[in-house]
Amino acid sequence: MCSKSWGIKNDLRENIVVRLESQTVELEGTPTRSQVIPSGQVGVFEVVLQSYRLQSFQGFMKYIINEQHEFFFKVTAEVEPVKLVLNKTSLKFGFSEESEDMETQETLMVSNHGNSTAKYQMKQQESSVFSVD
Repeated sequence: MCSKSWGIKNDLRENIVVRLESQTVELEGTPTRSQVIPSGQVGVFEVVLQSYRLQSFQGFMKYIINEQHEFFFKVTAEVEPVKLVLNKTSLKFGFSEESEDMETQETLMVSNHGNSTAKYQMKQQESSVFSVD
């Protein structure tokens, strides 16, 4: 999921009411709450894109002013795979010779340098003597 801001300026002398309406499934996560935009001000909306497949996306959002005037703007995006980066290629668990501890730990950092959220899970074998926290 990725979101970007989109703004509309009210150049009229009176307030306007603006709301967005999704025209495609990928943009359905965009909030559709109306905004009152005073004269001379800018209303900002978050446009949310969510796609479960890689694609060159092109779609449209409709914006409606004062529930009477309909306009569209184009949304384009390249949906690419999320690449997570680990700070280590292997983990080595061990105890020092003088340690009397019953446990040891290692830290693994997972980084996402993209502009979209990533979901991941750490799994372990059921018969493992190790635990993942």
